[in-house]
Amino acid sequence: MHHKSESLPYDSVLKLLTPQRLDEPVFSRHMVETLIEQLEVRPIPHLTPNEHAHLLVLIQTTLEVSA
Repeated sequence: MHHKSESLPYDSVLKLLTPQRLDEPVFSRHMVETLIEQLEVRPIPHLTPNEHAHLLVLIQTTLEVSA
């Protein structure tokens, strides 16, 4: 029996990057933390667990470098 995993479509990831408020920067700590939380709950389909872990690290690193 094949179970469908709950995954996050690519367009949903892009929607997460849309600022919730007009005064919020596109790339903010809050935005990145929200993205990481969502990706932890609903991983992107077709990524291996290792690729998923690397993606989360890259996102977090990008935030730290730009801060």
